Amino acid sequence: MTRSDRSLPFSPLSELSPSSLTRSRTSQAHTGSLRHSERTHHPTVRLTTLRTRMHPDDKRRIESLCVALSESLRATVRPSNLLRSLLLVTREAEACLHSEARRVHGLERPSNNDREGMKEFEQTLADVLLAAIAARSPRRP
Repeated sequence: MTRSDRSLPFSPLSELSPSSLTRSRTSQAHTGSLRHSERTHHPTVRLTTLRTRMHPDDKRRIESLCVALSESLRATVRPSNLLRSLLLVTREAEACLHSEARRVHGLERPSNNDREGMKEFEQTLADVLLAAIAARSPRRP
C-alpha cells in the first residue's frame, strides 16, 4: 500500500484481478446453493487455478505433510486436497475468524520483496486463524 492509498477506505478487493471479480450468471446463480461435491463436479462451472510462490523448503514441508497425512489416512492426500480442506475449515470458523481479525490493530500487508515483513504478516494471519479455530472448537473437559 502506498502513502497516497492510506487515505482511501480499505477494500479487500483492491488487489484482486478484474477476472477474479467476474463470474458468469450461471456460476453466480449456483455458487451459493451448491455443496462442495456439487461445486467441484457441476458441469456449468469452469474450474480455475490458484498459484502461489513459496520457498522450496515450504513446498517440501507441504509435500511432506501430505505424505504423512496420506500414511495416517491410508488415502492419497495431494496439496490441492489440503488447500481445499483448509478452505472448508476457514468457512466453518469464518465468524470466529472475523472476530479474531478485528482484534488485530494496525496490520498492514508489506510489499512482496520485504521478506521479514511478509514473514511477520503471515505469522499474524496464522495466529488469527489458530485463535479462530480454537474459539470455534468445542471445549474438552
